[in-house]
Amino acid sequence: MWPIYLLLQNFGWAILIFTVIVKIAMLPLQIKQQKNMAFSQLFAPKVKEIQQKYRNNRDKQAEEMQKLQAQGYNPAGGCGPLILTMVILFGVIDVVYKPMTHMEHLSSSDISSTITVAQETEYAKIFLNEYNKQDAELILKYKNGDKDAIFISESNDGTQLTHEFKDDENFKNNYTDKDPKTISTADRETYGSFSAEQYSDLTGDKSRLTAETKNRLAAVAGKYKGMQMELLALQVYEQYPDTFKESKILSDDVKGRLASLSHNMMFCGLNFGSTPKLAFEPLIIIPIFAFVLSLVQTVLSQYLNKKNNPEMANAGGAGMKVMLYLMPLFSLWISFSVPAGVGFYWGVNYALGIVQSLVMQKLYSPEKLRAEAEEKMKERKLKERQVTTTAVVTDADTGEEKTVTKTETLSQKEINRRKLAAARKADAEKYGEEYHEEDDD
Repeated sequence: MWPIYLLLQNFGWAILIFTVIVKIAMLPLQIKQQKNMAFSQLFAPKVKEIQQKYRNNRDKQAEEMQKLQAQGYNPAGGCGPLILTMVILFGVIDVVYKPMTHMEHLSSSDISSTITVAQETEYAKIFLNEYNKQDAELILKYKNGDKDAIFISESNDGTQLTHEFKDDENFKNNYTDKDPKTISTADRETYGSFSAEQYSDLTGDKSRLTAETKNRLAAVAGKYKGMQMELLALQVYEQYPDTFKESKILSDDVKGRLASLSHNMMFCGLNFGSTPKLAFEPLIIIPIFAFVLSLVQTVLSQYLNKKNNPEMANAGGAGMKVMLYLMPLFSLWISFSVPAGVGFYWGVNYALGIVQSLVMQKLYSPEKLRAEAEEKMKERKLKERQVTTTAVVTDADTGEEKTVTKTETLSQKEINRRKLAAARKADAEKYGEEYHEEDDD
């Protein structure tokens, strides 16, 4: 995906073209899967017979199914593309969550510095929020050297701070939280830059900060411990770009690439780094897009399966059908759980899957594949009946010994006779009896 991104400078187009390339690359595997399915379908009557005959004996059913697998039946023959698709999905998730690493190829130190600026900006935003004047004054004293100001002690009122308007009904009705419009480097360093010891002082049990502020500080610290750190930093950059531009720990090259990445994450007016919410907003189109296309592909798959292979259409029973129709709901859930870029990939993957199914139905018709499978089955049975024997013979004229290899095709009767002879010979050897092959003629 990275070379595509470098060429087009857009995350959405990179995902779209990458998905098309992956689908084309997987086409030979899909064709092989179709042929394997056609071959396995020849065993459908036998599979159905075994399932009905041994429906109350799971062990015997499994034993008979293993015998069919030895003859070429492969019930898991279609799992390869699905497994590969899931592996690629997790790769795409990692790429979308870490665009600084995979798309801009920033160094780990530059990424760490960017995340530090973002985290400190979020801390500063908490103290500079309009509701938080008391805590802001307190931390200012603490940063200016009055460390006792932050702790509950006899030198103050001995209690934790509470917002002065917390229980005021007029305040509740009229006052709204407002994040600061700008955060300068000085503000970030004063209200957001903490050492581990300072953070412990501010959020500990003895801290006088309001409970709300301590909870918000802890929430920010928790956010920057997961795989979403790069996206979170990018979102803070988009809210406060000047804070990053003023930073002295970021190079001009990094600042330029952050600006480029922020711009390139937009596709058709949608930010592919943001996670859709269950609300009336433009980004909700991504989960709907993935859900609808997943549902269409499921219905189409069921229709084609019933049309092409009516004998196996109900294989697996109602439970299998329920599992198939749970996939669209899984697509909906995953699209609300990850950034929009992942949901977009998932939806495009389904769209291409629908096109692929229709093309495969046209170019590789079930009738053609079934004929090929039947021919393959005949060849397999013929090969099973062939026996190659090697013998050393003496030339009557020269007296030289020669090794002669002969391949012959045996009748089913002869195959059964030889199997019986082998079994009797084994029994004779087991019980110490003398065995004569002519006894089996």
